[in-house]
Amino acid sequence: MSKKTLNIALTGGGSGGHILPLISLLQMIDETEQYRQVMDKVFRFGEKKGMEYTFFEKYKDTFTNIHPQFISILAGKYRRETIWISRWKNLRDVFLFPLGIIQSIRHILTKKIDVIFCKGGYVSLPVVIAAWICRRQIYVHDSDTTPGLTTRLASRVATQNFSGFPDTLPQTIVVGQILSSGLVAQVSQFPFQIPDDKLLILVAGGSLGAQKLYKAVLKATATDPWFVEHCVIVIVNGQHLIDANDLPKNHDHIIITDLITEQAIMGWLYRRADIAVVRGGTTTLAECKLFDTPLVIVPLPVTHDQQKNAEFYVDNFGDILISQNDPEFVQKLYSSLANIKSKHITTSTDKIKEKIAQAKITILDRMLSGR
Repeated sequence: MSKKTLNIALTGGGSGGHILPLISLLQMIDETEQYRQVMDKVFRFGEKKGMEYTFFEKYKDTFTNIHPQFISILAGKYRRETIWISRWKNLRDVFLFPLGIIQSIRHILTKKIDVIFCKGGYVSLPVVIAAWICRRQIYVHDSDTTPGLTTRLASRVATQNFSGFPDTLPQTIVVGQILSSGLVAQVSQFPFQIPDDKLLILVAGGSLGAQKLYKAVLKATATDPWFVEHCVIVIVNGQHLIDANDLPKNHDHIIITDLITEQAIMGWLYRRADIAVVRGGTTTLAECKLFDTPLVIVPLPVTHDQQKNAEFYVDNFGDILISQNDPEFVQKLYSSLANIKSKHITTSTDKIKEKIAQAKITILDRMLSGR
């Protein structure tokens, strides 16, 4: 490990898949003395109006040994939709993008930032371009089977690329996903109880397009009394998406939660779940597989990368892929859920901890040694 004291900056935003891995990296730095010894300051680039700032404010006081600082910049987003409002926003953001680059250059120079880590999302691109102009080291991680536009562009000027899947970025090191060690932490307080003799169906639709998935699961399981007698269905982050009219008459077996921010609770649900119905986001898929959870994957129809992610899991783990646009979508959901069996997890907690740590160790060793 280099003896030079480094200032590092992390950038990424727009969705949880670009934000939570950065929090996980910060947690690893906070807990590991050998990384802190070669670092001076830690910065977090993002938009103050974005989700990344909300998460930063939530987690910044959880760190014991480091004190990250948020740097707010402007960032222009390219929207592929052809409706007039998207075109107008694209035109407006043409001017925001270069301003974001100028802001980033100023911060990199005045704060003497040595290393940039890019997790993707449109807010990252001005920072990466600024780092390239300033001749700083740039490290990039992409989670998907099909890299996003920002990481594709950033990978061309990166010192080193990392990826969740093989053959996605040039000269990449495949490290898998950046996941939180909080998934295997002790749960402070259980928000609900699930009887040991019940099968658990976990439904986690993510932050985008969850409502249609949740309603489809409720419809698929509404008329068969087997689900009432033998299962508990936990729908994560569904309280603001599901109303009383969506629920079957007998819904004592259905638990609808608000957003679960405690990673230990999500880890417990993954471990306990006998099957999970999820979208095709790579973080959720990887978290489920840490705990050997069988999956029914329903990719968001508007994102091609989720479809390819799902196909990878079907080919490599034998999971089930169902298209939301299939005319028999609800019936196929029912068929998949009516055949579930009790899951027997085969991976120990220590092995899960090792898997979670390894990706972050590989990335941080490279970043902080300057290789």
